[in-house]
Amino acid sequence: MNVMPDGAVRQVILELSTERELFTSSDVAERAKVSRQTAHRHLSLMVGRGELDAIGERRGRRYRARPLFVARRRRAGLREDEVWAEVAQLPAVSALPSNVHSILRHSLTEIVNNAVDHSRSPEVAIEVAIRLGRVSFIVADTGIGIFEDVRQGRQLRTELEATAELQKGKVTTKPAAHAGEGIFFVSKMADRLVIESHAIRWVIDNEREDQALETIPPIEGTRVSFEIARSSARILREVFERYQVGRKFAKTKTAIHLFAEGGEFVSRSEAKRLVAGLEDFQEVELDFSKVAGIGQGFADEVFRVWQREHPGTKLVPTNLSPAVAFMVERVADLAPDR
Repeated sequence: MNVMPDGAVRQVILELSTERELFTSSDVAERAKVSRQTAHRHLSLMVGRGELDAIGERRGRRYRARPLFVARRRRAGLREDEVWAEVAQLPAVSALPSNVHSILRHSLTEIVNNAVDHSRSPEVAIEVAIRLGRVSFIVADTGIGIFEDVRQGRQLRTELEATAELQKGKVTTKPAAHAGEGIFFVSKMADRLVIESHAIRWVIDNEREDQALETIPPIEGTRVSFEIARSSARILREVFERYQVGRKFAKTKTAIHLFAEGGEFVSRSEAKRLVAGLEDFQEVELDFSKVAGIGQGFADEVFRVWQREHPGTKLVPTNLSPAVAFMVERVADLAPDR
């Protein structure tokens, strides 16, 4: 058996750690074409350096990668660019495809900055990992909670309403310092973005083109989990361009089902909550996926009353069920009343 340089064996182990959740010394030996004893020696060294976790004993032992970066920092004075400078120097991060590298940089710094400026938490915890061919990070704090912060700042009734507002874009509780675009664009760059705060989990799954709100056991503060495939073809510039006119953030997409009260859309008050702030955009896609039907009052308020008052914003309804399409078309017949 040929003798492989130590650095090459280590590289094989790093490759396996990003491809598999768990792997063995035999996996390393087979891939690197070295003896199991040599593989075990390298694995033991990496466990000792804190690069790997070892699970089980002897022949049943399995290995898995630890996160590439784990830090807990005082929020006061924390700068997102300094965090990125530490993450960027990691070999596995430097080796990422340029498009994924750019998206990771933008997304991580945006979320860390949000925690610094909005959370009111004493500390911010940050973790970056590459496993199973996927790049991920977690940013967590123990502060006010993102949904509660928006609820208070926008004077909403519930934290659930805050999630619906956030996904419009341009929502911030500090307009002097933020444009309110961070969460929106990060949610479009991720394959999967999960935001948890208090008893709410908001899941944006772009691979399935779906969003969901779930009830969870209450947690303190906010936890944001971001994930993108290492092989993703997504490009940072193209994500921005999709929602811009010139250099201005002028287009948005809103998932209507996040605004439901009791599972139905019937009232004008629901409609007014949906369209609040949409006049800041030139074009708004209203995604009616998962919406079986809407009421006359809801449709009239959105597609006749609001549209008449805001002719500079184009509403584009998509994914309409037959019942929703019927109601939208019925309201459109009232166009002369505009």
